[in-house]
Amino acid sequence: MKNNPTIFDSLNTYVEKTGKFLMEEAPWENKDFYAAWLAQACYYIRHSTRLLALTGANIPVEDNSMHYRFLKHCAEEKGHENLPVADMKAFGRNIADFPEFASTQAFYQTQYYWIEHVHPLAFFGYILFLESLACDYGPKLAEKIEKIHGPKSISFLKVHSDADIEHVRDAIERVQKLPLEQQKLIQENLKLTYSLYWDICQQALAMATDKKTKAA
Repeated sequence: MKNNPTIFDSLNTYVEKTGKFLMEEAPWENKDFYAAWLAQACYYIRHSTRLLALTGANIPVEDNSMHYRFLKHCAEEKGHENLPVADMKAFGRNIADFPEFASTQAFYQTQYYWIEHVHPLAFFGYILFLESLACDYGPKLAEKIEKIHGPKSISFLKVHSDADIEHVRDAIERVQKLPLEQQKLIQENLKLTYSLYWDICQQALAMATDKKTKAA
């Protein structure tokens, strides 16, 4: 990593590191790990439309292009929280058995703070990380998990692998045009988002390991 990495240097580094864990280290064959990971996705995704709507509402009235961008994105995320739940049921797991992690709560709760108390466009840090991860690793991950748990267990991954391509392209184009001061805020939120997402993955791993140990 450079001494003074750009926001896109940071994005590539964070996505690559997370993707490597998901593709090479995460135990997807362990149903409890996959279920815990899906459950946390449901818990933070159900805030997506609210966060996008809140961002759009906080855009100045002089910037309708950005305002409408977030409203359109909000509409496109409707109902996505149901996908992880359906995937869990496909391999015999119930979301009620997988509580929300503290790291998951921090993951989305901090976004409300960024939007309302720092700058609404800082939310691009959250968007860029999650949706770049989905685009870069979602298809390969879906293919891998389908072989283990079947085609009915990957609707969440498949939908976001496809839908997020345009979102990422649009987000990158818009962020590149923003003032450096705003880009720095996005980069700070990007780093926080990556760190908390990593914590979610590690906590899912710890829960699955604990369940496996108790069952032995």
